[in-house]
Amino acid sequence: MSKCRFLYENEITAASQIAVSSSFYGVIGGIYAEQLGSATVQNGGLYSASEDKGYVAEIDSVAAGKEVGQATFKWFDDDGQTWSETGVTTQTGAYLMSNGVTVQFATGTGDDFELGDKWSWICKNNYGKQKIFDLDRDFVYRSRSLDDPNTITLTFASAKNIKALAILDHNLSSAAVITLMGNTSDAWGAPAYSQVVAWNTEKIGYYLDQTYQYWRLQISDQSNSDGYIEIGELYLGDYLELSKNHNYDWDQITAAFETSQKSRAGADKISLDYLQEGFQLAFNYIPKTDIDSLLSMFKAVKNEAAGTVSPVFFNIVSDEPNNFFLVHLGLNFTRKNRFLDQYDIAFKLLEAVKSNV
Repeated sequence: MSKCRFLYENEITAASQIAVSSSFYGVIGGIYAEQLGSATVQNGGLYSASEDKGYVAEIDSVAAGKEVGQATFKWFDDDGQTWSETGVTTQTGAYLMSNGVTVQFATGTGDDFELGDKWSWICKNNYGKQKIFDLDRDFVYRSRSLDDPNTITLTFASAKNIKALAILDHNLSSAAVITLMGNTSDAWGAPAYSQVVAWNTEKIGYYLDQTYQYWRLQISDQSNSDGYIEIGELYLGDYLELSKNHNYDWDQITAAFETSQKSRAGADKISLDYLQEGFQLAFNYIPKTDIDSLLSMFKAVKNEAAGTVSPVFFNIVSDEPNNFFLVHLGLNFTRKNRFLDQYDIAFKLLEAVKSNV
């Protein structure tokens, strides 16, 4: 029997590492106005960026006049890091800013603008590429269309040794051709590494041992009835495997969370909210190196400095890479020293579930 594995060191850590062939349109939020002038401002368009962005338009000159067509504005889309353009003439027609977002001005009563008048709004994409690695099962990446093929390209700062692939909460059809590629450059005509990964419903796992700076997940799924591809979590990284496996007498618990409501006649109406998997594992007589590795994982996912708690991927047996769950580690890390270099430890794991099932 092969050993269990923990996957918690995802090399995908930032949206800037990711390029997708297409992303589902996002939502353009309402405008918050800070103005003394009488003009009205309207945003619009189709938001095409994968990540969330904060937009601001601000009047930067009224030297030529205070009316629409005279005053100019500046704007940014990065929460104030850098002004994208300055001295843009206000206009009644839709002015294209970035990522498909437009802004237009309508004249009011009296002076339309005063210097420093400002309008801000947020554009969100709940299906953007940043959802691929957020470890929140309520949000997924979704493509805009079925491309030929759909691609997710990853560029790391340096070559990374990848030993595990995990795909969770996908909608890929059984006819999908899923190919993992690695290369020394961002060119994919003949990559150095190319491996077709077998399809599995809901979750797909695969183990490898390849080192490249550039990686691509390529998916050909033209028969997908949804008309797009969807991936909840994508993992590319290492795994933790201990020198000894857990005891054979481990427990797996499937818990049903139900809601009960009485009818007027007094009958109980019970509905199922969700099912949740739990695990209780014991490792006996393992060396301190294994204890140190487990403790490093525990501290990494329960990050004291950041005040965050993250789940990990738990593969029950590595011979069955698709048999994994996204789980939270228990609250305590209790280990017992048996002999000089032999320890016992017990783990409780609880599945991270979707709240919008």
